[in-house]
Amino acid sequence: MRSIKMNNNLIENIEDEAFVNLPKLIYLNLSSNKIDAISGKMFSSSIQLSLLSIMNNPLKTTDEKMFYLVKVDFIETQDYHVCFLVPSESKCPATKPWYRSHPNLLPGDALRWIFFSVSVLIILLNFACQASIFWSPTASRCFCIIVVSVNTTKLVSAIYYSVLWVADMTVESTFAEMDENWRSGPFCFAAINFYFWYSILIPVILLFMSLARTMVVVFPLNTSFKREKFIINCVAYMYLCSGCAGICLSVFVKFTEQTLPFSLCLPFLDPSHSIVTLKIVTWCVALLQATLSSAIAIIHCILVKTLKESQRSLQKSKYESSLTVIQAQLSVMSLSNMISWYPTMIFFLMSFFLSQYPADFVSWIVVAVAPANSIIYPLLLTITTIRQNTKDRGKSDLVNQQKT
Repeated sequence: MRSIKMNNNLIENIEDEAFVNLPKLIYLNLSSNKIDAISGKMFSSSIQLSLLSIMNNPLKTTDEKMFYLVKVDFIETQDYHVCFLVPSESKCPATKPWYRSHPNLLPGDALRWIFFSVSVLIILLNFACQASIFWSPTASRCFCIIVVSVNTTKLVSAIYYSVLWVADMTVESTFAEMDENWRSGPFCFAAINFYFWYSILIPVILLFMSLARTMVVVFPLNTSFKREKFIINCVAYMYLCSGCAGICLSVFVKFTEQTLPFSLCLPFLDPSHSIVTLKIVTWCVALLQATLSSAIAIIHCILVKTLKESQRSLQKSKYESSLTVIQAQLSVMSLSNMISWYPTMIFFLMSFFLSQYPADFVSWIVVAVAPANSIIYPLLLTITTIRQNTKDRGKSDLVNQQKT
């Protein structure tokens, strides 16, 4: 038998080994049925088909192992997910959306390892930063609470990256057929919640940290930023408000759109240009990050200026080196905010005006630029804190030696 036509027969299921002992079969037409799954065991032996037609079927699952046994010259289908599963020499004319050009969630082994490395690095550096602050004999409890809140916020971004690389590893070989289920599933909407939560919380909490350091210097005797209860209440309020905003966005998009347009589950990217909510959210977050990053830089300038004036009034040059370290630290922190937020949000805003852009470039923006702040901040705080702890310990040892 060389040709089988089973189109327009209301067929719902093709059983395993349905086409056995047909070595001369070259034409198989299963179009216009109700088939929702194609098993890899449909063929029991290797055959060469000239044409396989599966048009107009509500396919939800296509086993990639099917194409290990059967070789097809031309596959007729409107489902572009099938085209990701067939061998490269087979022709599959189904139109793929330009932003879904890769069968996997994360395109390429290099990008997978970078996502993994970034998430692990963020976790390790932020825990190291917390440990160094807690072990510092000179750090106040209020400052420790603020640093812990900042580090915890950065860990939220690590959760987003972890969700993606774990999902990629879990469904690596079958992602092409599970793409739509992934974009409409709970984990993708959880990822969009974490990313949005982090994006609005981190500039607010970093502004709070900068403001707290400045207020303690400007008003050393009379400021609420030296009271633990005030600090805890402010941090809790920021977490609660931003967390509720993230949940509200995720729930709203889930119930209005059902499926996210992009597999990386980003709240600021809509290549289909169909979700107005994401455009509004992106503009609001971009304005928030631009405004607060500028405010943080200004507050850092005020802090450095106040410290310099205090040094001159005391007429003590022994604090000059410490002031230089603080000035460098604040400058790098302000710069890391701009490096992390400005390019990312500019790209997201530009994407709304572009009909197409490199899909892989989005992954690199997300993993190479966006987490810069989450890595630089804890690394810098850890280094300066350990340096100061070592210096203080040396002074303490010197005093003890002089006493003895």
